Amino acid sequence: MCNIFDYWRGHSLSPLLCGEIRFEQKFLTGVRSKPANLDVFFSGGHSGCLPTAVESKFTEPFQFGQRDCLRPSYFRNPEVWKELPACRCLAESLTGSERFECLKAGQLLKHILGLTRAFGKKRFTLFYLWYDVAASNASRQHREEILEFGNLIAEDVLFRSETYQGFFEHLSPLVAGTAYEAYLRSRYFS
Repeated sequence: MCNIFDYWRGHSLSPLLCGEIRFEQKFLTGVRSKPANLDVFFSGGHSGCLPTAVESKFTEPFQFGQRDCLRPSYFRNPEVWKELPACRCLAESLTGSERFECLKAGQLLKHILGLTRAFGKKRFTLFYLWYDVAASNASRQHREEILEFGNLIAEDVLFRSETYQGFFEHLSPLVAGTAYEAYLRSRYFS
């Protein structure tokens, strides 16, 4: 993630993302727990450009393991979900369910709580960036889970997702011929 975004500290990523870039940005959720920790955050800033929080995944979706649901403390105070009824419904459905095996839906819901508390409902974009492994059943399943998640929360949240491969294709014209482009292409996208 730093390999992709650190270069942009001194350069404009507009029109893809805009504003000041920050790494490991924390947002309080309104629940007694650790704050939501977003990998990359773009502050927005000018007209029509909302703050954008990036959650980045490389190999994590392909490491099956423990279910990802929210702790009971997330449901003790209904006020934290006041603006997010679709998200709350989804969060409740995760308890005792194996609905999402590749996508860390609970983690994304925690991020949404923190971002909504900081900016308000639909006043930010949550951008899910992930690495696609061609011809992989896990990758296909991950893609399906991302689509399902996005559809379930669409009423509450501006959510978008893209593969690193697709994002790099959008970046390429902005950095054509640079050492940065050559490095990324040879390391991740050849």
